[in-house]
Amino acid sequence: MTNHPDMIRMDQRIFDLPFCVLSSVPRLIKNTSKGIEKNHATATTILVYFPPHGLNDKNIQRFIDIYSVMGRCVC
Repeated sequence: MTNHPDMIRMDQRIFDLPFCVLSSVPRLIKNTSKGIEKNHATATTILVYFPPHGLNDKNIQRFIDIYSVMGRCVC
């Protein structure tokens, strides 16, 4: 998962893999010097799928099934 534009620009190999552009800003847990901050808003985020057992139709379809409800999947 990344929301860093420089990473997207500098290492465009991620576009050779399935990815999902989330349609809403994810809310995460952030550890700060003041303690745990829940519901921390991030920026527009891209989820890139790095399959553990190789790219195959079954793994890609599972990624689509899980993340397509959260945004636009591109494979």
